[in-house]
Amino acid sequence: MIREIRFLEPMSLSILSRHRREAPYGLEGGQPGLPGRQRLLRANGSTGELEAIDDHEVAAGDRLVLETPGGGGYGEPDVT
Repeated sequence: MIREIRFLEPMSLSILSRHRREAPYGLEGGQPGLPGRQRLLRANGSTGELEAIDDHEVAAGDRLVLETPGGGGYGEPDVT
């Protein structure tokens, strides 16, 4: 899932997230999911990747893009 949040006024942004470096694990032979990420898109055109635990000051028009991690699979894949 991808969410985008646009800030309407200056404020402080704090984020606390997981599974940004390591993918969510699978169980019973299931494959891991994809790791998530978050980016800050500034109104002035600059961009930056955010850490799993991070904080920044944002301005009106800045956007936070959150890509949530995909869940790991369960069980051996059926290859028939």
